[in-house]
Amino acid sequence: MDKNKILILGKIPPPIGGVTIHTSRLLESLQEKNYTRFHFLDLSKTSILKILTSLISFPVTHLHTSHVYFQLLAAVLCFVTRKKLIITYHGNLGRYKSFKNWVVNASCRLCFTPIVQNQASMQSATRLNHGALLLSAFLPAKVSSHLDPAILEILISCKHKYPYVFCTNACNLTFDKTGNETYGILALINQFQAMPQAALIVSDPSGKYIHFTEKQMTLPDNIVFISYPHNFSDLLQHTDAFIRNTTTDGDSISIHEALANRISVFATNSIPRPSGCVLYSDISKIDFVSELQHKKQENQKLSVTERKKSNVAELLMQLYDRCLDP
Repeated sequence: MDKNKILILGKIPPPIGGVTIHTSRLLESLQEKNYTRFHFLDLSKTSILKILTSLISFPVTHLHTSHVYFQLLAAVLCFVTRKKLIITYHGNLGRYKSFKNWVVNASCRLCFTPIVQNQASMQSATRLNHGALLLSAFLPAKVSSHLDPAILEILISCKHKYPYVFCTNACNLTFDKTGNETYGILALINQFQAMPQAALIVSDPSGKYIHFTEKQMTLPDNIVFISYPHNFSDLLQHTDAFIRNTTTDGDSISIHEALANRISVFATNSIPRPSGCVLYSDISKIDFVSELQHKKQENQKLSVTERKKSNVAELLMQLYDRCLDP
């Protein structure tokens, strides 16, 4: 193994999700910037023996996974062998039940640099590890792809039928530590049932949500699921607003994507959100259509703060160089 390179461990699509999208865009950004001091291993395509061997062979590893037990295994292995481990925690610290939270806290203590994605997580991380960093997960998409003609037809049809088209996404069917549906799709559907003038497009690339939802209710006509892999970034640009109705979160790439494209964003206040979002705590008390009309009248502009977040790759390259050349 090259002793002057950092090992990046993670997965790239498929499947499509926040972690895999972030990892793939990071690799694209490093290559675009001609940064050669890294080697990538795909966790889904590499044997566990090779992964463990690589962890102790490279001087520095940057780990992208939400598997808390593997995070701890990697942290212990690197700590014992005196290797530097960077872990990006793609999710809010403290979002699990007690034992899994203990596991996350242990890996956060043992790793060289924990990277978290919102201010609430940063407060927890700094108590565990003084080397903690707060860094957005958002890396802009480099190339816009063409939407599947079938999806484009759905979007055009919705725009003809409904004055307002909203979208939301759920990379997988998951539940939080209290047993609530993490992405709040059922609550959104219930809300839109009473809003016949608006359509909701649900991006469901895993295909698991549509089956779960259809067991719970009959879908109204203004709810459309897209339940196969697709480019959400392109879909987003054909809608009026994005809704992030989550009970917990990390640093939603989709929110940044929407803000970057000047698309209105509605989000729960379950964690600190970027400026420019319309926040709410109780979905039953927000009128999405009225709020959207108000936002359009305001002619919302993207804040300077959001524009500056495109330097994530550069900040990571600086971190890599500091780790490799102490």
